[in-house]
Amino acid sequence: MHLASVWEAVADAVGDETALIHGDREVTWREFDDRASRLAAALVELGIRPNAKVAIDLYNCSEFFETFLATLKAGGVPVAINYRYREGELVQLLDDADAEVVVAHASLADRVGAVAPDLPLLRHVVEVHDHPGHHDDDLRPSPYEQLIADHRPAERHARSEDDMYLSYTGGTTGLPKGVMYTMGAVTRQSLRTMPMICGVGAEEPADPAELARRLRDRGERPVVVPASPLMHSTAFTFASLPALCGGGTVVTLENRRFDAPRLLEAVADHGATVGAIVGDAFGRPIVEALDEAKGNGTPRDTSTLRVICSAGVAFSADTKRRLLDHMPE
Repeated sequence: MHLASVWEAVADAVGDETALIHGDREVTWREFDDRASRLAAALVELGIRPNAKVAIDLYNCSEFFETFLATLKAGGVPVAINYRYREGELVQLLDDADAEVVVAHASLADRVGAVAPDLPLLRHVVEVHDHPGHHDDDLRPSPYEQLIADHRPAERHARSEDDMYLSYTGGTTGLPKGVMYTMGAVTRQSLRTMPMICGVGAEEPADPAELARRLRDRGERPVVVPASPLMHSTAFTFASLPALCGGGTVVTLENRRFDAPRLLEAVADHGATVGAIVGDAFGRPIVEALDEAKGNGTPRDTSTLRVICSAGVAFSADTKRRLLDHMPE
């Protein structure tokens, strides 16, 4: 199976359910599929052909998932890049990836624009508003939103499991390296880990659309809050993709730096079932926020949380124990 086809089937099955939440904005599964299809048509018009690379230079937001799905629908290769990279690092990465289009938040687009002359394959930089609804420039649509508004949805088509997804390592040992995944492998991994990540019983059907319907009917749709950046595999590949393959919801936080109290608020506000963190760097501040809230006599409501997914750095036994003290469920 191909991830884009799985998500299309899920959108058909549970179209009125919420797929993406960012701040006050909610996107249903039907809207998610429609917006991604319109953006796919726009990408094709911008010159994206099979195996052409579309780089995603975005903070955590709904547009990250829309761009990823749109690129797959267009036959291109999504490329997740580190939004912290400066000009020199961007040149190296975008040149290595052969990126032809970059979708970037407006606050990051200037860096890409500054190095565009050094990237002969780069055709377009598509800007996304940083905080939709919060700035004067949001009175007019962003170039990203304008592309979606100006195009009809691309038609669905058969896809190859050999289609690619490209993710860059952090460069802790030398320059960042592009890790190539086939979509067949990504899809199988997402479906295989769904029971563990989402707390879904092993007896569930293999058909993702039927699974999505059953979880909806039982009131058990997974809700993921990725605390770590989507540009890293922990939040995106390990947690968000399995939840979406089950017709779930991904809640992205508006703050650009990790804020443990805000994360816990989101868990309570949205009834999150899954959290994604990166080891003690996130786990310890969460424990401290839980300790403080309990000490103040206002303990946080984490009763819906079933799974905490962590990878990338050490997640110590002490931090796990202290988290379990607060969240025995």
